[in-house]
Amino acid sequence: MLVGVASTSHGADAVPIPPPVASADNTVSLNFVNADLLAVIKAVSEITGRNILIDPRVSGTVTIITPKPVPRSLVWNIMLSAIRAQGFTAVGSDSGVTRIVPEADAKFFGGPVGRQRGAGDQIVTEVFVLENERAQQLVPVLRPLMSKPS
Repeated sequence: MLVGVASTSHGADAVPIPPPVASADNTVSLNFVNADLLAVIKAVSEITGRNILIDPRVSGTVTIITPKPVPRSLVWNIMLSAIRAQGFTAVGSDSGVTRIVPEADAKFFGGPVGRQRGAGDQIVTEVFVLENERAQQLVPVLRPLMSKPS
């Protein structure tokens, strides 16, 4: 199955290709060239079956090309990488709805916490209990290791 969004040469709105249909081998080929980010997120939602809430500040274009079919299980991680390149990220909740928000705002939403590792470009918060050092003394050491939106 091929899923994608084609953009016109006149700068008009992106024209969506029909929604994905089930394939026998459970793989998809993604072909998004200068596609509207919202259209890509919608297509990924349909492929993965995830409920997604998109922040109104999420906008832009993205290009994702998979010349060979990829398993459906990888589509979510591919989209996470694409939106991270645009400065956005996905944060989950216990309600089963994933929010797409600016990366700088991810810290304001509850997400995975603990000793688990994220898949792909997922943001995961890990909590460390300090035993031999005060938090204020570690700030100057840790700050250079953090990304700007952290």
